Amino acid sequence: MIEYKWFEAGEPYEDCAAIRKEVFCEEQKYPVDAEFDELDNVTPHLVVYENGVPVATGRIVYVDESSCHIGRIAVKKMCRGKGLGKTVVEELLRRVKSEKIPTVTIEAQTHAEGFYNKLGFKAVNREVIYDLHIPHYRMILNFDK
Repeated sequence: MIEYKWFEAGEPYEDCAAIRKEVFCEEQKYPVDAEFDELDNVTPHLVVYENGVPVATGRIVYVDESSCHIGRIAVKKMCRGKGLGKTVVEELLRRVKSEKIPTVTIEAQTHAEGFYNKLGFKAVNREVIYDLHIPHYRMILNFDK
């Protein structure tokens, strides 16, 4: 059974942190001190549970009244290929849309560009942005268009 849980700004988010540590720090060799930032305490996080086990996560960073940034989207390796990444992004976007925020950005790892294209995101340009050693594209989705 799949369940969703939101951890609002300021709430403890241990399940989210554990997934991110496993995916970004252990698997992708991203330093722990760089993975967690000051935004973690002021943003909502979504965790997807499969049979009570936390398996996927993402967060929303509010920029202003008309835009936000989604990110830190991660799915545990053992659970990939089940559509959970899509589930996380769709749930994040559902919340953003309900809050009437028209513009959503993401810095997507370059290998995931096609995945985000299918969800409505378009690359802002073809410039590669490096987050330490990991290449990303800046992408945008506009609900108004």
